[in-house]
Amino acid sequence: MTWVERYLNVLGVDVSNPDFETLAALTQAHLLRIPYELLSKIHYYNHRAENGWLVPPAEVFVENLATKGWGGNCFILNFNFGRLLEALGYLLDYCRVAPGHMAIRVHLDGQIWYVDVGYGAPTYRPLLLDEEPDFTSLYGERVKITKLTDTTYEIERFYYEDLFVKKVIEWSPLTFVDFDEDIAFSHRDTDDNVFMRRASADGIKSPYEKVWIDTHRHLRMDTQGRHQTDMPDMETFYRSLHETFGLDRAVAEEAVEFVTASHRQQTTHQNATHNPRRYGG
Repeated sequence: MTWVERYLNVLGVDVSNPDFETLAALTQAHLLRIPYELLSKIHYYNHRAENGWLVPPAEVFVENLATKGWGGNCFILNFNFGRLLEALGYLLDYCRVAPGHMAIRVHLDGQIWYVDVGYGAPTYRPLLLDEEPDFTSLYGERVKITKLTDTTYEIERFYYEDLFVKKVIEWSPLTFVDFDEDIAFSHRDTDDNVFMRRASADGIKSPYEKVWIDTHRHLRMDTQGRHQTDMPDMETFYRSLHETFGLDRAVAEEAVEFVTASHRQQTTHQNATHNPRRYGG
């Protein structure tokens, strides 16, 4: 089985033609089945010297996805989804979403569609940015896109009326190599980089439910509201990751060891306490 076949098997989508309906089905399946998580990012960072990369090639990404339940951060998820789409016959490039994010631009039917499976947001379908999409998920998260100029759009995310993240889509075509500095910046092992100080995973489990798990909390958002409980101990954390996302214990233990190292531990706790719902990197 090729990496493309294994990837599609995880997504559970049959592909016949590279058309809009298939693109939408692949995008939604990706969001529902593959978590946004910072655990594998730390593993790849720890092994960057022997690997020679921070974002895994498609074969490695799919192997770890299929056998260990790994997902990744925005660069890992969107770049590898882009590789899948290209292998299926789609024409695409990428765009920067500042700060600290990137997305895919798919050229199809004479238009350019915005696709993002690496943001933890309910962007289930490809979007036309000039239409200024504004929609709310069944679990209460709203995504609003506003045109600023011909080449920039603001994307805001709300939980009901609470704005919790805002970024700017820079609507210009880029390639993988154009993100070398962005990727390196997102892997800074410094106290001001929350995305290297947190062992966490989140995912949209169904159109009705989203789940966030880190070493301090278990958060679920559904049609009844927001439900948060403290994480009582590390065994519960590891079990919750596996039961909810299928993530293997080894990668979780490696991430916890990294973020709780003595020279990182105080900042790790502060980031978990004061940045409970930041996304990026």
